[in-house]
Amino acid sequence: MGKPHLINRDYRTSHNTVHTLYHLIRFKQACGIDLSTIKHIVEWGGGYGNMARIFAKINPSSTYILIDNSFMACLQWLYLSSVLKDTSRIHLITGPDEEIKTGKITIIPLGLLSYYTLKTDLFISTWAISESPVIAQKIVIDHQWFNALHILLAYQKKSKDFPDSEYVIP
Repeated sequence: MGKPHLINRDYRTSHNTVHTLYHLIRFKQACGIDLSTIKHIVEWGGGYGNMARIFAKINPSSTYILIDNSFMACLQWLYLSSVLKDTSRIHLITGPDEEIKTGKITIIPLGLLSYYTLKTDLFISTWAISESPVIAQKIVIDHQWFNALHILLAYQKKSKDFPDSEYVIP
């Protein structure tokens, strides 16, 4: 979808997919965890949804929760609904009375997060947490990383463009 620049036409693979897989492989190597055994994943700031798409292939029965701003949540829903064969697997939360569906990809806009209590096996944020303002980073801290057993975190160092990027790092 979107005709990304492919770095390998045989595998129809984009640079972003290779980069995302690299994060997952390094996590697996460092922690010795079989990704197909992880049942609950929370991703903070999932971009257009590529990590969720990959995880849907690694572990189709996992409960995957994406948390992002409303615009990105809509983009994630559109992308995942376009690329996954089973569109019933994607659920966009549009109100506080909706339930998180087990075994599905649930997208929660940040404005509705306060209505949910999350507990996860794996918390993922590749770059998004350090791109978030302190107020958003505090949400993750206040939720104690959603009680994650494991954390996969990629972030950039503090800079002029991202002055708060290291706030969440202990």
